[in-house]
Amino acid sequence: MRKGIMMFAGGFLAAALLAGPGKADPGSDVNTKIERIYELLYPLQGAKSPAPGLPPSYTANRVEAFRIMRTLPEENQEELKTLFLPAIPLDCLESTTYPLRSCYNTEAQIPAAQAVLSYAEASWALEIDEFGFWAPTTVDSSGATSPGMNFYLGDTRSIGASGYTSPEEEDLSTPRGDCVSYIVIDEQMRVEDVAEWKSVVGHEFNHGCQMAMDCFETITSMEGTATWVMPYIVPGD
Repeated sequence: MRKGIMMFAGGFLAAALLAGPGKADPGSDVNTKIERIYELLYPLQGAKSPAPGLPPSYTANRVEAFRIMRTLPEENQEELKTLFLPAIPLDCLESTTYPLRSCYNTEAQIPAAQAVLSYAEASWALEIDEFGFWAPTTVDSSGATSPGMNFYLGDTRSIGASGYTSPEEEDLSTPRGDCVSYIVIDEQMRVEDVAEWKSVVGHEFNHGCQMAMDCFETITSMEGTATWVMPYIVPGD
């Protein structure tokens, strides 16, 4: 069973990374894979469709990048792991009903964070309590994992998405190939666009549930399942 640790953040240049400790010879398979990871995480023309008939998905980009990461030598994985860490927010709101957190970067974003938290609670009630999906997983500063999901408001429009779910690291506490994950929601979405908020939050939340079951499931299956739940999240939309 494949196990390891990967995470998000952003900002390193590929050239600098390749020049660091443990770099492979120029033109090697390792360098090719690292270049592909950066292409997926920082697409110049937005996210691409994971399969024919499905809409573009930056979640698919991040999952594929994560999987490629898993095939690299440990020293390269260590150099790249910060690419999968979430950004550090100003603060977070916590649900009193479910293990959910909605984080914001400025006080002006608090109403949006409240909306995300409300829709996340509704998604948990529908997808986990009613439909029986497995709860997503979070990890604390000590490395301990537990059921839950952290949402972050952030820039998703620059990569052509309304939101995305990202693997953060593999859950080493289980024998499965499952992942800890987090969700980023478009910080520019208007609070009054209720149907869009519900749809995006619910769709991405389903990806988190999927990653808690199998982080190496096919992209087509992951997107197809998350799309299947959407009419139940926003009936008639």
